[in-house]
Amino acid sequence: MATTLEHLGWDKPVLPAAARWLAQRFGDQLGEVLLVVPAARAGRRLTELLAERFDGKSWTPPGVTTLRALPGRLTQDAAQDADPAGEPVLEPLAADWIRATLLRDADRGVLEAVVPRPPGSDDWRGWLALARQLGRLDDELAGALLTPADVPGQAAEHAVDLGMSTDRWVALAQLQAGYDSARGDRHDAASMLRAAAQTMALGPAAAGPVVLVGVTDIAPAFAALVQRCDQVTALSPVPAEHATGLGPVGQLRTTYWDARAVMAPEPIVCDRPSDQAAAAAQAAHAGLAAADHPALNVLALLLHRVGQQLDVLKQHSSTDARHIQNEGRCRRVEAGGTVHIR
Repeated sequence: MATTLEHLGWDKPVLPAAARWLAQRFGDQLGEVLLVVPAARAGRRLTELLAERFDGKSWTPPGVTTLRALPGRLTQDAAQDADPAGEPVLEPLAADWIRATLLRDADRGVLEAVVPRPPGSDDWRGWLALARQLGRLDDELAGALLTPADVPGQAAEHAVDLGMSTDRWVALAQLQAGYDSARGDRHDAASMLRAAAQTMALGPAAAGPVVLVGVTDIAPAFAALVQRCDQVTALSPVPAEHATGLGPVGQLRTTYWDARAVMAPEPIVCDRPSDQAAAAAQAAHAGLAAADHPALNVLALLLHRVGQQLDVLKQHSSTDARHIQNEGRCRRVEAGGTVHIR
C-alpha cells in the first residue's frame, strides 16, 4: 500500500483547502476517487465546493463515505448483499432481535453479573434496549480489534486492575459467544469491521485512490482497513511541524498530543437563549461565514430570531392567565381553572 500524508494546516478551513487539493491532483475526473470524511454533512459540503470549482464545466464527482460506513463501501462490489464468502449480511434489526432473545433466555446468574436487575420476561422493549447497548459495546471493541473475551487479558497486560468488573467481563464474553454462535457466518457491523480489517476480500473501491479528508480520530481496526487499500492519501488539518504526532493514515498519536498545550478561546457565558443566538451570530460574522459559506450568515440571523421567540414564549408561560381562542371567541382563563368551550 502506498500512503501519502498531505498537511493542509489548521490556519484555514479544511474543506475548501481539500477541494482545491483534489481539483489540482485529479482535475475534473474524480469518479474513481473515494473520499472518506468525518460526517455525512462534511461530504455534502465538500461535494458542493467541488461543484463550485467546476461551475459550468463537465466533471465527474467522487464517491463519498464516512469512516463508519467504510467497511461496507470497500467490500460493496465483492459480493451483492453478502460477504465475499457467500454468506448473507445480518441486518441491524435482526441482530438486535437475536441478541435480545438470547439475553432473555440466558442463564440468570450470568445475566445478573452484567445487569443486576434484568428486564421482566415479557418486557421486550427492555430486552431490545439491553441488546442494543451490548451491540454498541461490541462495535466499540471491534474498533480496537478486540472482543469482550480479550478485555481481561488486555487489562492484565497494561497493568489495569478491573477489580469487581472482571466477573462482569467474563459474563459479557459468555453472552457474546452465544450471540456469535446464533448469528453463524452472517456478519453484523462489528464482525464485518474485524473481518474487513484483517482477511475479508475487498472490492474495486480499495484499488482506486482513497482520500481521507480531515479524519484524525481513527480506531485501530479502521486504520488497518485503510492500510489494505492500494492508494491512500490523508489530507490532515495538522501542520507539517506536528507530523510526528500523526500515524501512517493521519490518525492522532495520543502520546504526542498529551504533552502539547491546546490554545482554546475564552468561553462566552450566556444566560438567555437570545444571548446565545446573538453570540453565535457574532462568531459567524467574525470569520466563519466569510471563510466558508455565506449560508452561515442566514443561520446566525435565524438563531437570533429563534432566541427572541424563546424569550417571548418564556414570558408568556410565566403569566398568571392564558388566552384560549376558539372560533373567534377569546376567553380569559385563570391559571388552574376549568375551561369550557362551546
